[in-house]
Amino acid sequence: MFSNESRFVLYRQDSRVRVLRQAQEDLLDACVLPRVQTGGGGVMIWSVFHSRGKFELHVLDGNMDQYQYIRVLETKMLPFARRDFQANFVFQYDNAPVHRARSVMDFLEDENVQHMDWLAMSPDLNSIENIWLEISRGLNNMDNPPTNVAELTQAVVDIWRDIPDQKATRSIEFFFILLSMIHQL
Repeated sequence: MFSNESRFVLYRQDSRVRVLRQAQEDLLDACVLPRVQTGGGGVMIWSVFHSRGKFELHVLDGNMDQYQYIRVLETKMLPFARRDFQANFVFQYDNAPVHRARSVMDFLEDENVQHMDWLAMSPDLNSIENIWLEISRGLNNMDNPPTNVAELTQAVVDIWRDIPDQKATRSIEFFFILLSMIHQL
């Protein structure tokens, strides 16, 4: 099972848009894009996907910290994993400090959760990143993009729901192919 969280914002802050215009067109609405600091608000979500498909999205309360992460694992991931896989699963997360906090590691050990070792400072090869990219693309391609956090949250949930489970399973297959290639080096 691959797990991670991601933040989606109303307005992207990391891209530049260049506009060619005549001197007299300086402030025409068609030539000016609104700028909003800190993305104009956003939503942090967490989920997991596995060899059979996707799990539900969980909207986080603010940013992820070790305590919220343990709550998500305890109330979302573990009940699902134990119901659907009993003890037959390996949990994967990246090496974000929140995921590697002593309290989180103790929790996983106490719950006998087998997890995949992940090298510190390694490239983020977590297969769920491909799914987050799909959500970002879906948001960027909307004819009527969200204008507030509630609409953004609903759009993220809708796009997640519409991503076929096969896309998640193909992403996992690709991960294991890549992993085997790395081990052959």
